[in-house]
Amino acid sequence: MPTRDQVHRFLRRLYHHWRLLWDAEARLAPKAVANSVPKAGSHLLARCLVLMGMVNSRQHAHYLHSKQHIARAFSRLKPGEFLTAHLPYSEFVKQLMEQTSARMVLIIRDPRDVVVSHFHYVTYKDPHHRLRSYYRNLPSDAERLLTSIRGIKPPPGQEHLYLPDIRQRFRGLLTWRDHGAYLVRFEDLVGPQGGGRREKQLEEITHIARHIGWPLTSSQVEEIAQRLFYTGSATFRKGTIGDWRNYFKDVHKQVFKEIAGDLLVELGYENHQDW
Repeated sequence: MPTRDQVHRFLRRLYHHWRLLWDAEARLAPKAVANSVPKAGSHLLARCLVLMGMVNSRQHAHYLHSKQHIARAFSRLKPGEFLTAHLPYSEFVKQLMEQTSARMVLIIRDPRDVVVSHFHYVTYKDPHHRLRSYYRNLPSDAERLLTSIRGIKPPPGQEHLYLPDIRQRFRGLLTWRDHGAYLVRFEDLVGPQGGGRREKQLEEITHIARHIGWPLTSSQVEEIAQRLFYTGSATFRKGTIGDWRNYFKDVHKQVFKEIAGDLLVELGYENHQDW
């Protein structure tokens, strides 16, 4: 039996496609790309766009996908739709963005919360994840967390296990800031239910809508903010700020600082490396 949310999504998509057939204004609606580092708040950004009135195309583009797969995902994007992505900057993807006139919103999160969410998701949430067996064979959650920080450099013949370290995962996507993407922080978008501030949440919803060319009234922004925090996503775990403090031991802090300590300072999550 489908849930009420699933029924609403189906009806919204049906109505959207009907409008594209008959409504010239709908055919001029903007297209968007919801891009992120995996486990940095993809579901939150996608839900925000849906609540604005955009339609999730159900197309997803990942850095491990072939160029043909990524190009196909962009080619299927219709006016008023968005696709989700985990795509570092490349000239190839930039050209696809230009060809489809899509606008990108890039969501980031405290990288320490990202690695905690990542090891939980791979180990316990997604039974089909390509890294699940690798993670579940590690001796402890402490080792799994270290792996999500350091990444994986697999031996020849096991390239599917490749995972860039946390610094690399962020660096590639942050380059989009210099190429027209709007950067939003998970901490600013999540709102009071996730440990954020309502004023900042309202501000970010407004900025996202303005960036993609999707006008909203102040009352619509308020309504979106009220409904944005959602625990029903298959990828949802806690959705809160600062959960890394419950998992980081001294060894995790040391390794993280060696790999990406300066990244935290650059992004404003710390003022110095003595944390």
